Amino acid sequence: MRENTPLDRRGEALRSLCAALPMLFYGVILVMGASRSPDRVVPMLVDIPLGVAGLVLMRWRRRLPWQTALATALLTSFSITATGPAQVAYVSLVTHRRWRWTLPVAVVSWLCLLANTTRYGLTQAAVVSQVTGTVILGGLTIFGLYLRGLRDLDASRREAALAAERERLQQIEQTKLAERAKIAQEMHDVLAHRMSLLSMLAGGLAYRKDLGPEETREIALAIQENAHRSLNELRAVLGSLRRDGALEAPQPGLEHMGALFEEVRAAGQRVEVADTVEDRESLPTQTG
Repeated sequence: MRENTPLDRRGEALRSLCAALPMLFYGVILVMGASRSPDRVVPMLVDIPLGVAGLVLMRWRRRLPWQTALATALLTSFSITATGPAQVAYVSLVTHRRWRWTLPVAVVSWLCLLANTTRYGLTQAAVVSQVTGTVILGGLTIFGLYLRGLRDLDASRREAALAAERERLQQIEQTKLAERAKIAQEMHDVLAHRMSLLSMLAGGLAYRKDLGPEETREIALAIQENAHRSLNELRAVLGSLRRDGALEAPQPGLEHMGALFEEVRAAGQRVEVADTVEDRESLPTQTG
């Protein structure tokens, strides 16, 4: 069972209006009756404050559903203006769909209605009011269940949308993995071919002593070209197989040359550098 979701300001204002309108209607009737009959002034002075108390209690209907519904229902025994807050609290209780709460409160509400309508005797007007109140109580029960159904439907739609989004992202990830595997297989074949070619060229250059300077130069250029292509293809493979999809780290630029030379010198090699590049910061990144 899903709990009620918090209301926004618009929803809270709508429910307060639904409680205040019956209060205003019955309050006008009580004031008009008191103006015509002085003996109704005291009941009016009791009735209206109890209705206001019910409006205040209605604020706790979501935190304490059955307690608030029961308290506002008891107020209707002595206050007709408390009918609006009691009805709103009862509908809020029904939306929880907990019948062990709803049925007792419904019975108490019906008995309080009976006590109010028969306060001045069992007249025809009292019977009509009791029947009308019973019908309204049943309608409020159906309306509360309808609201709960709408909320459950909306929650189910949200959950279905989230599940569809998760499935879509999972399919995208699986497609990426399949594409990476395909690229890796293709590039593996290409790199294996180039490495075999490099090995063959290097072996020929190492063991053949009858090569002239021009032939040696051509083989060396071929080795250099294939090595360069292999490095570029290897970089492409590593970039395409990144799992996190993050940006690749920037390639080293001219500002890293000093550290590179120091590493080479630390390895025991003698390196002499003739650096004539000026204003390195203004160079394009690709050039650097």
